[in-house]
Parts: sequence; structure tokens; C-alpha cells
Amino acid sequence: MEPKAQTSERLSEGLRLSMEIVNDLLSARPDELDAAIYNALARLGRFTDSDRTYIFRIRDGHALDNTHEWCAAGVDPVIHMLQDLPVDIAEDWWSAFDEHGVVEIPDVDALPDRRPEKATLQAQGIRSLLAVPMVMNGEVAGFMGYDSVHSHRHFLTGEIDLIRNVANVVAFTLDKRDLDRQARRALYDPVTQMPNRHSLHMTMARTTGPGRGNNAYQPPHVALIFIDLNHFKEINDSHGHPVGDRVLSRIGERINSLQRPDDAGYRYGGDEFVVITRDLDSDADTAREEAGIIANRLIEGISQPMTVSSGHRQLTFRVGASAGIVVSPSEDRDWDALVRRADRAMYKAKEAGQAYGFG
Repeated sequence: MEPKAQTSERLSEGLRLSMEIVNDLLSARPDELDAAIYNALARLGRFTDSDRTYIFRIRDGHALDNTHEWCAAGVDPVIHMLQDLPVDIAEDWWSAFDEHGVVEIPDVDALPDRRPEKATLQAQGIRSLLAVPMVMNGEVAGFMGYDSVHSHRHFLTGEIDLIRNVANVVAFTLDKRDLDRQARRALYDPVTQMPNRHSLHMTMARTTGPGRGNNAYQPPHVALIFIDLNHFKEINDSHGHPVGDRVLSRIGERINSLQRPDDAGYRYGGDEFVVITRDLDSDADTAREEAGIIANRLIEGISQPMTVSSGHRQLTFRVGASAGIVVSPSEDRDWDALVRRADRAMYKAKEAGQAYGFG
């Protein structure tokens, strides 16, 4: 047994380490979280003298996926072998997590043959292991594991408590990122990465309202530009939807690059886009001129030739566009009505062979 002073020093070191890791995890942006988790696994692995540290997450209530793994020098990674495992493979672990808060297997070879996980652990060369649950909202969302391949390893009670705290923070940060991604999927188009129609409607709901009631006040104008691509269906029909998606993605990039910094572009659906331009002139005629210039710049930019890949081929397209524009005082608007008017104006412009028209 370790001397008391040595044990106390080790636990103090573990406390400092766990606090640093928790701070890193909680301050990581969504795109930085994976790197923060890998760094945490590496630091904890070295601190606990483990050969592998890793995370398993429960997916859809019935599958286990090894999502993150760190391996000490000379230890083979096994993450590729441990995807889409049945939850039942760790059947005894779930009750152990509830009863003891931890699963510690001091000798894998000594496990009863009836245990479903024994063969999987032996195939990875694991001699002993520790697993602590990742708890989220009172439910086990997965676990963090510590494998010993070269020797049998025993953990101090205090070490396990620190590890458990880190595991719960990992569960929290991963869950938060999942929710952020779900929210983004609900509000952003996956092809162009632009805000989608639902996002536009939410923006409209937040900014719709009556004017100030001050006749002397001349508010700036806002324009809604409804853009429809010409003959885009022919690209999908001739070359397939993957090529069509690449074209849409490029068009989304062009719209984002051509609009002014305070403007907002949306993929409305299919081959339709909406751009809202704010802070136009307070004079209605001048605001219409400004909106026409912006719409013309967008249409010309969209219509420039583009090259996209299709397998080993490079395909060049020139996609035209038509637009309908509605200009309104920025404090007196009914967004749904503006969209309908801009849509009708776009179709009239297209039928007349014009680049854009006003509604």
C-alpha cells in the first residue's frame, strides 16, 4: 500500500490535473471539443499509467461506439474494431455503474466465460481495466475507460472520484455539442451551409412590427430579393443530384461573397434563394435603385461560369438567375407578404426575359 504522504501528493496532482482538464473542456468551442477530449485522454492516460484511454457513447439506445481513443507508445489502437457494438455486450456494466458507480476488472482472464465482453477485451490484449460512467441528466450516456495492456493496474478511490468528475464533464460537453449541431441542422441548409427557410421565418418573426407612429421620421428601407436559378433542374436531370448539390454550394458561396456585410442570404428551398438588404436610403426611389444594383450584382455573380468535379471529370456550368425585388420601409413590413410579392415579381421578370423586376 502506498505511504499516506505519497498518496496525498498523488491525489493533489490528480485534482490539479482534473481541474485543468475540466476548464479546457468547458471553454472549448464546438469545433475544438474533439481536440480537447483527445488531449484530456492523453493527459489522464499518462497520469494513471494506462495503456489506452477512450470514450464509448451509447447511440440510439441500442449501440455502443468508441468515439475517442488515446494509446501509449507501442500500444495498438483498436477504435476501428469497436463501432456499432450491441449495448448488451456490456450488460453487467450498466448494473455495476448503478450499484457501485464504477466497473473495475483487475484481471480480465479471470472473468467468467459467460461474460459477453470477455472475448472482446482479450482480443484487445487488455489485462485489467477501469470504466467510469458518463452521466447526463441522471442517465448513463456512455463510459470512459482505462486499459492496462502490459500489467495489472489498481486505482485509488480518490483517483476514481476525480476520473468520474471528468467523465461527467465530457458527457455534458458532448451533449451540448450534439444539441448545437441539431439546432444548426434545423436552421441551416446542409448543402450550402446558408441559413434555411425556417431560419428566415424566425428572423421575420423577430423583426416584424408596427412603425414608430412619428410622421416626421423617415426610416431607412429594406429590400427582399427573391432569386430563382434558371434551368437548374436540367443539371440534376443530366448529371445527378451530387453534381447539382456542388453547383448549389458554389452559388451559395457566391451569394455570401457578393452581398454587403449587413445583408443576409438564405437558401429558401430547391433552387431558390432570398437576400435581405437593410439600411437602404430613406427615399423610396433611391432605395429601389440601390436594391436593383445589389440584385444585378448578385445575378451577374451567380451567372459566371463555374467548374465542379464529377468523379474524375471536371464539368463547367453557367447558371443564370432571375430575381424579384420588394422594397419596404424597414419599420413597416409584413414579411410573408413581401416574400409573396417578390416571388411574383421574379416570375414576371423571368417571363419577360428580364434579369429582375419589382413587386
